[in-house]
Amino acid sequence: VGTCAREKQSINLTEIPPGYISITSGLGDTLPDNLLLIPVLHENELIGVLEIASLHKYKEHEIEFAQEVAHSLGSTIVNTRNNQRTADLLTKSQQQALEMAEQEEEMRQNMEELKATQEESSRREEEFKGIADAIERALFIVEYDLDGRIRHVNERLCIFTGYTYEEVIGHTHQEIFEGSLAPDKQFWEDVQLNTNYLCTEQIKIGQSTIRLKEHFTIVQNKDGITVKYINFATDD
Repeated sequence: VGTCAREKQSINLTEIPPGYISITSGLGDTLPDNLLLIPVLHENELIGVLEIASLHKYKEHEIEFAQEVAHSLGSTIVNTRNNQRTADLLTKSQQQALEMAEQEEEMRQNMEELKATQEESSRREEEFKGIADAIERALFIVEYDLDGRIRHVNERLCIFTGYTYEEVIGHTHQEIFEGSLAPDKQFWEDVQLNTNYLCTEQIKIGQSTIRLKEHFTIVQNKDGITVKYINFATDD
């Protein structure tokens, strides 16, 4: 068999080595008189070896027929392999297409969820902006840094005090309001310790004495560290 496969040539043996092969039937075992080995080829590529044993000697036309059968067998095996490979590729392609369709559907759902989240975020942002605008219109808002100096005020406070925004920024509470409340270092420490501080202050605007209700509170970052103070005030 190895010689037939290596040389890709048919071998017709009429002298069979003892013990090499036997033919079994209901009457028992017997040695063959002829052994035909034919390479199974496809475009000169070895596919296998066809080994046929017989109790009689093969005739020339039988050998030629067997060689034709082996040639057809080679083509059939190759075509079957190709068809199987094509079927496997088709199955794999269909599976990939199904997976892609599932991924696209999942992506579509994620996009819809993201769109809904963005719409909800926009709605809440508009809502918070409306609340912030309402607070801006209703209250005087003053932001202080950790040293107690003013870092921001809203427009309503500027109109109320008669100062411009630039004239207020960087000054202390007492320098702007000149009222009965004079926040010092201990004051800001108390605000930070209690997170909130409510008080009433008498200030002068021109010739008028006005009483303010003030609510001091702290603003912390995500780590819980105080970054500034805010005063929400209103006049009686």
